[in-house]
Amino acid sequence: MKKLLLKMQFEAIKHQGVRGDSGQKVPNGELGKRSIEMVGERNNMNGKQVQRYIRLTSLVSDLQKAIDENRLGFTSAVEISFIGRKNQNYIAVALDGEQVKPSLAQAQRMRELDKAGQLNGDIIDGILSAEKREVEKVIITGDELSRYFGKNKTPREMKDQIIKLLDEWAGKEKSITTPEKKPEREI
Repeated sequence: MKKLLLKMQFEAIKHQGVRGDSGQKVPNGELGKRSIEMVGERNNMNGKQVQRYIRLTSLVSDLQKAIDENRLGFTSAVEISFIGRKNQNYIAVALDGEQVKPSLAQAQRMRELDKAGQLNGDIIDGILSAEKREVEKVIITGDELSRYFGKNKTPREMKDQIIKLLDEWAGKEKSITTPEKKPEREI
């Protein structure tokens, strides 16, 4: 719904045709601004966000519904919005059938293939059924680290020390888990 309201605001401002040199009164602060920027300011967003929301209005209705139901992520949906309507319909069917949420990388891949004229239902199914590569991250905050390093260590120094300690620990773990084989005694 938000995307439609933003688009309507944008269209209304764009079609006003108000220019500072035309003799018409322009609201304070809006002289020389692009319509998209004005909509953004009115909605506490930046122009890029407004453009992305407006872009979503070019999705087929099933994909717009998938966004509202959180079955399709915002940035992935923006990428998919550049794909032709026929392939968008294939994507909507695949989303229902596969019960997957396309990653940004998958959406970008489909967009590239559509642009090259190589995207079809089978390729969409293949891309969406492929397992997503998970990137694992461990996040340790600066406050957590300062308990061990104090406030005067730089992030690089802390990282180097942690890696050094992990290397030492890994070496000890290896020697504990793989004990040396003792020669067998002959009887």
